Amino acid sequence: MNCPVCHGELQTSDSFCPHCGTRLDWAGSGGYRSES
Repeated sequence: MNCPVCHGELQTSDSFCPHCGTRLDWAGSGGYRSES
């Protein structure tokens, strides 16, 4: 899996991207949602 913002490599257990700090909404909600 890759971050939808910076495309850095992620673990599926991460709640935030370790590269850019983006909130990873799939961790618990089952899908990415942009909150901009």
